[in-house]
Amino acid sequence: MEWDALRPGSGLAQLVSSSNSSGAEELAWVGHAPDVDELCAALLGGRAEAIAFAKGAIAAIRFHDTIVAGMGELRWYVTPAVLGA
Repeated sequence: MEWDALRPGSGLAQLVSSSNSSGAEELAWVGHAPDVDELCAALLGGRAEAIAFAKGAIAAIRFHDTIVAGMGELRWYVTPAVLGA
């Protein structure tokens, strides 16, 4: 499903709001640099330089109950090289 909130340059507040009101227990967002780096860092409470996504990388961020910027917990991060791709 496509969300306007995931369009390049949309911003974190719109994406968090859309995600929290979706009713989904689990979500997967797909994005591109530099937005994905900035969104991930904001969700984890760090600066954009704190995490740099390699092309094709995947990260799992956990939240308790609702998504709140800065309150995410990085569960795992893998690159295509780690997966043998």
